[in-house]
Amino acid sequence: MDESELQIDHRVPYEIGGDGESTESNPDDFMLLSGSANRAKSWSCEHCENWQNLKDKKNCLSCYWAYPEYYSHVAMRQVRRLDLIWQGGGTI
Repeated sequence: MDESELQIDHRVPYEIGGDGESTESNPDDFMLLSGSANRAKSWSCEHCENWQNLKDKKNCLSCYWAYPEYYSHVAMRQVRRLDLIWQGGGTI
């Protein structure tokens, strides 16, 4: 994906985690997402029980949207997720 198409986003939504206590940002607290993935993450997070009521950062840290390479739930639902993206011509 072309880097100009990527967006920087908080791993844990700002609504839940804020920017932390440090005056310096930690790059590990952010991730690069495509525009469509960022919108999907926002929608999923905003409809999550944790976002709406609990506001517990630990729930976010084990979520697919924060760490898609290692997670135990997707927005507090016990499901697995796989996103496939391909570019260019050709057939499958």
